[in-house]
Amino acid sequence: MLRMARRYDAQSDSILFANNQPYTRDSYSLAGMGETIEDLLRFCRQMYGMKVDNAEYALLTAIVIFSGKSSPSTFSISYRVCSAWFEFSFHSRINSYDRIG
Repeated sequence: MLRMARRYDAQSDSILFANNQPYTRDSYSLAGMGETIEDLLRFCRQMYGMKVDNAEYALLTAIVIFSGKSSPSTFSISYRVCSAWFEFSFHSRINSYDRIG
């Protein structure tokens, strides 16, 4: 879902894949995924609305990858990645507000 949200195109309300071909609600319906596309597009719109950048997507992806593991070493990695993401996100948002004001 994160990868799809990263490739979301708000103008066409579609998801662009590797070939830059937009996959719309109709495309998903034809592929038999009509029941799930509304939830996916809602998620994409919300991520787009938060203006998540590539670095934040990378950190979120790392959190997802490591948080599903239960060993102590992966918990430590997950904790460090989460901490880095929160610190990065906090500082980047503060800096963007400073530039605006």
